[in-house]
Amino acid sequence: MPFTAFHTPRQNRALIRALSWVNNVAVLPYVARVRAVRLPQEDTAALAAHLCAPAVICRNHPEFFTDWMLDKWLTSRYASLAACWAAPEIVNGMGALATRFWLANNLVAAVRGDGLDAALEYSAGSLAAGHGALIHPEGEVNWDNEALGRLKTGCVQIVRRGATRAGKSALIVPVAWFIRFGEDATSGLTNSISISLLH
Repeated sequence: MPFTAFHTPRQNRALIRALSWVNNVAVLPYVARVRAVRLPQEDTAALAAHLCAPAVICRNHPEFFTDWMLDKWLTSRYASLAACWAAPEIVNGMGALATRFWLANNLVAAVRGDGLDAALEYSAGSLAAGHGALIHPEGEVNWDNEALGRLKTGCVQIVRRGATRAGKSALIVPVAWFIRFGEDATSGLTNSISISLLH
């Protein structure tokens, strides 16, 4: 299948629930080594209130893996069927079997060109259906742990289209994670630096 083409996700709710469970009990704590997610009570209340309306969650995108697993944690609690955007290299670039898997997990390939309109329309439909969407609005990794990068127009286009379809206003909900070491990591970082310098 063309690498840059848009393919309509065919969400499998059982798969999405299973992957959320695996992520939350195994991948986040043992692979990403995120031992705890602390969401302040006021932020919990704000997310619950804002995500009742059609909404696009705009997440910061500091690196290539942990932030995606935190996306899964977030959507499993507030918008389990959100249309989640990902690089076309992930959705389309790992073979036909992997593409079917990602489409069943409701990933939207962030394609450009002719396929972009279809990707925006699919996400707008997700908003209108009350499921929402999630996008890293900077469009690429920014290595900034504590802030959203400069917003591209995709999130605004999704919200506008979704609001038109739903016949009511839609929201952009920015979310930025602060990733912190839970204990003194000095020795581990020093050893890593020493090893890298020796090579």
